[in-house]
Amino acid sequence: MSFEGDEIGIDLVEQLLKSSAPKRHLIVDAYSQCVLSDHLAVGPLLWFNSKLQREKRETQRQLQRLRDHGVCVTFSNPLGWLLHRYPARNHKKMAVIDDHISYLGGLNFSAHNFAWQDMMLRCESSELNAHCKEDMTETLNGKHGNRMVHMGEDDLYFLDAQNSIPLYQKIWQKIHLAKNSIEVISPYITEPWLSHLETATQRGVHVRLFTPRQNNKPILSHYHAYRLHQSQIELWQRLGMSHLKAMLIDNTTLIAGSSNFDCISYAGEQEVLLISQNKSLIENFNLSVLQQELTHSRKVDSKLAWPWQGYLAQGLLQLASSYTRWIARRS
Repeated sequence: MSFEGDEIGIDLVEQLLKSSAPKRHLIVDAYSQCVLSDHLAVGPLLWFNSKLQREKRETQRQLQRLRDHGVCVTFSNPLGWLLHRYPARNHKKMAVIDDHISYLGGLNFSAHNFAWQDMMLRCESSELNAHCKEDMTETLNGKHGNRMVHMGEDDLYFLDAQNSIPLYQKIWQKIHLAKNSIEVISPYITEPWLSHLETATQRGVHVRLFTPRQNNKPILSHYHAYRLHQSQIELWQRLGMSHLKAMLIDNTTLIAGSSNFDCISYAGEQEVLLISQNKSLIENFNLSVLQQELTHSRKVDSKLAWPWQGYLAQGLLQLASSYTRWIARRS
């Protein structure tokens, strides 16, 4: 989704310039033209911030270096007049290398994102690689893929929000079939996902939600406390910021990719999700991710210290979701 001219972005540029591959392509969402270091970098917000000005200049310089050395650079999803299309983003984070290596997950190429907890899945599959390449080609042509591909133990979902309701229903069906447990890691989860998870708790399924205590979007912390204070979903928090998004159902089905499991993603963003029943992958996830969450997180009582903050947060999220859906339908 994003690329910034900091140490992480510069390192990516160096690796691309060193590569002997005859075809090198960087696709960046237009988000990076107005947001840097997690701050809006336009108009007065940029004029009076010398640090952001330097980073914006360096970002442009690094992208030009790539162009000068034969690397194709493309921005997707234009922001529109006065940034009115800002919510309708290509939120995917993907990389394809040669004809068999692919990466899917949540990492953006920016220093602050690399400082957060996050996850990428390395997939060595020529079939999956081909589907990711096809989706990237559609993006380059201004199209948004919307399909599910079945590959043995894995299902790969490309979601465009506008036409994805049937595909989301297939994903939610996995939640409805849960028998014992659902482990969810997401900093930004909202409706409609939470309602499906609460339905599972009513059948006796144990649901735990892991979120960061220092959320880079504080509105979500207020929302979660308000939304879950009478819910059977357990709320767990860990120190620092986690940008990781994953869901493990009955320890047999892993859902992971770029989606935040939130209303904005559902209403207007393009996403990629992998749903896997691969035992080796799930064992690795349990060891490398879930056990770390349990070690570094604590269950919290979502008491409402300031109920009005949560109520306001819920209202703002509903407005943002409605506006995003309206913009996406006019794309």
